[in-house]
Amino acid sequence: MPQYNNINLFQPGKAKITTGPIRLRYAAQPVLNMRGLRITAQGLHARSIYQTGSLVGDNVEQLQQITRTIEEQLDGLAHTLTDDDGRSWPDTVMISFQPGSLIQLGPRWKLNYKIEYLQVMT
Repeated sequence: MPQYNNINLFQPGKAKITTGPIRLRYAAQPVLNMRGLRITAQGLHARSIYQTGSLVGDNVEQLQQITRTIEEQLDGLAHTLTDDDGRSWPDTVMISFQPGSLIQLGPRWKLNYKIEYLQVMT
């Protein structure tokens, strides 16, 4: 299971993490008496990382508690995100958590969710 801030927030359930590209922040300026542009590098943009998954619980209250624990990580601080394969993304800030609707699975309950992180490039 993925971990964020060294906490296993997403168990029990399944999760998938996808990363966006690293992009160069730049300024493009026309050059006098020449054709084309001058590109000036201004560092790297933050990388977007997305996590989708589902949480499974014995009852609605258990899923609500898990949801509150995840929402507590929306603190604006950079932490490390680690996926199932042990890959990690340091300096990652959780910027949104979007829980879906509750789905009953026989005696248990399921909650799908989406999370967006930004990996701050230093």
